[in-house]
Amino acid sequence: MAPSASSHPRADDPDDFAHYSVLHARHTGLEQVFDDGQSVFLVFDEDQDTQQYRYFDQNGQPVIVRTSGRYAVVSGIHRGLLVRSASHYSYAQPAWVLANQQPRTPRKLTPIEASARAASLVAINRLPSSSPQASEVTRKADGMSAALVRIYFPTGGATIRLSRLAKAELAEKAMSAESIVVRGRTDDTGSYAQNSRIAKARAVAVSRMVQQFGVPASRFKILSSPMSNYIASNDTEEGRALNRRAEIEFYPGS
Repeated sequence: MAPSASSHPRADDPDDFAHYSVLHARHTGLEQVFDDGQSVFLVFDEDQDTQQYRYFDQNGQPVIVRTSGRYAVVSGIHRGLLVRSASHYSYAQPAWVLANQQPRTPRKLTPIEASARAASLVAINRLPSSSPQASEVTRKADGMSAALVRIYFPTGGATIRLSRLAKAELAEKAMSAESIVVRGRTDDTGSYAQNSRIAKARAVAVSRMVQQFGVPASRFKILSSPMSNYIASNDTEEGRALNRRAEIEFYPGS
C-alpha cells in the first residue's frame, strides 16, 4: 500500500529532497515539484508568471503560496497540489503515490535544483520580490538610495534564466536610473583565476541583457568580486547557490 503524505519518508540529511509527479504539466508549464520536508517547491518554465495561477491542496482548499517569477513555494507538505488557471490545471503528488510505488530515499538536489530552492527561499524568507532568481531591496549607498537586485547562477556558469516579465522589470528600473553598477560574484569553489573569469562573465552577461532593452551602455559600470562578500555559508550547496550571483545597483539621478 502506498504511504500517505503523513508517512512521508525523510532522510537524515536535511538536504535530501522528495520528488513529485505532475499530471498535465503542459497545461500550466509546471516543470518540477519537490519538497524539503517543510515546504513544497514548484518550478515552472521560463515564460510562466506564477502569480497568474491559483493553488489548492488535495481537498480543494486554497493554500498559502509565495511566488517569485517562475518559482512558487507552498508552506507545509501536501498529498497533492492543484495549480489552476481560468481554463487549465496541473496536479502534483508525491511520485510514489501516483505510481503506487514503495517509498524511496529522496536523492540530493542537483546544483540547478539547489539554485532554484535558494532563489525561492530568498523570495520567502529574506527579500520580497516578484522576479525569478532576483530579489530586490533598498539600501543607502554613498548618500543615495539604490535598488539592489540579485540574480543567481549555476555552478561555473554565467547563463541568465529569467522570464520575459522579469527582464522587462529590470529594463524599466535601468531606464529610470542615471547610473547602474553591476558586480559579478562567485562562491569559493575552484581557483581564484577561474572565479575571476566567471565573476566578470556574470556581470557582463547581466549588463548586456539589460542593454538589449535599449538602455545605453554608458550608464553601466562593470565590476567583479570573485570569492568574497559572501551572503551565505559555502559549506552547503544552498549557501553556495546564494553566493553565485550578480548584483545590480540602480542609482537615481540627483
